[in-house]
Amino acid sequence: MFGYEAIIAILSLTLLEVILGIDNILFINMMVSKVPPQKRERIRKIGIALALCSRLMLLSIIGWILTLNTTLFILFKVEFSLSSLVLISGGFFLLYKAIIEIHEQIETKNNKPKKPNVPKTGFILAQIVFIDTVFSLDSIFTAIGMVNNITWMATAIILAVIIMMFISKSIAEFIEKHPSIKLLALSFLVMVGVLLVSDGFGHHFERKYVYCAMFFAIIVESLNMRLRHNLNVCSKQN
Repeated sequence: MFGYEAIIAILSLTLLEVILGIDNILFINMMVSKVPPQKRERIRKIGIALALCSRLMLLSIIGWILTLNTTLFILFKVEFSLSSLVLISGGFFLLYKAIIEIHEQIETKNNKPKKPNVPKTGFILAQIVFIDTVFSLDSIFTAIGMVNNITWMATAIILAVIIMMFISKSIAEFIEKHPSIKLLALSFLVMVGVLLVSDGFGHHFERKYVYCAMFFAIIVESLNMRLRHNLNVCSKQN
């Protein structure tokens, strides 16, 4: 069942699912950062586990998933399906959360720090479940486009989520340690929100160009961090 062809397909799909899952990790870490430190790791793991459950659940009803693209109505010459409505609502929700977070990050530097309003765990998980569902649609459609074997799809998705489980904490710690990287990550979420809304309205942009732009931005920011570090070292020596 898992011959040479299957292994290549599973590994390729796993890598792609991990890349697609970075957006999900960034959102989960954004929500988790609002709770006390002692609860963050547990909620982060629950959030990623929910991502696995949503993907496998949607994969198990793959026939129904394919019907999500059936046109429900046409408005201004744009065809809207259930899938597109989910993408639009998820995109606007992601835009709202990311922009609010960016505003909070910037304003805290100019105003006196306020006592943080810690949201309830259930409310945070509910938001994570919603975004997980939106990202799961993208993930499942990608899997369907790459392979035609449900067992291979499920295996790749499980492997991808396991990898995400291991790397999410390191990503979160790195982002929290570097404020500029955190703003960059939030900017990525804004861009992802715009892409989701655009997809919902029938205007699809190739993700590879978006990921190249993200990768380039990360390289530039890494160089800036290195430059700031060197300048701090020089100033201390002088």
